[in-house]
Amino acid sequence: MRVLDEFDPRELWRKVVAQAVRDALSTWKDVDSAHNRRTARAWFASNSEDFREVCEMAELNPAHVKESMKETILAQDEGEFTAIRERCGKQKRKEASVRSDRRGRIGAIYIMDGIEDTIPGWARRMNIPPYSIANRLNSGKQFEVAIKEAVEARKSGRLRGRPVSKR
Repeated sequence: MRVLDEFDPRELWRKVVAQAVRDALSTWKDVDSAHNRRTARAWFASNSEDFREVCEMAELNPAHVKESMKETILAQDEGEFTAIRERCGKQKRKEASVRSDRRGRIGAIYIMDGIEDTIPGWARRMNIPPYSIANRLNSGKQFEVAIKEAVEARKSGRLRGRPVSKR
């Protein structure tokens, strides 16, 4: 399961691309949907600066997205459309070296100030959500920096949601 950071700008840009995919593959017959479908298909077919910039901000390869959508749209028009997940699932995210596999961290012990604990344990100690620490570690930050930034974010009110219980 992927942990989403609501403050991660990549998620916004991925949602923009996802909406364009939905528009391009829409089968609704009304005038607005037909216009959105034509516009989205033209956007995917173009190699415009806007298209490349959105793909880069979403950390997607523009050439791969363009080719995948070209094949998908052609398959849909020919009535052979299967699923987007099968076609786009092969693409790897950029900077894989920065984002290590989370499964290697499950149960990992982190030491700070002579205290050993797991991410959930540190989250309870510091009264911050565990995903806040995990997301910062995924972005390549050191553990001490991740804890410090997460605590500062909690104090400044940038972390929303249900409060973490104090045990």
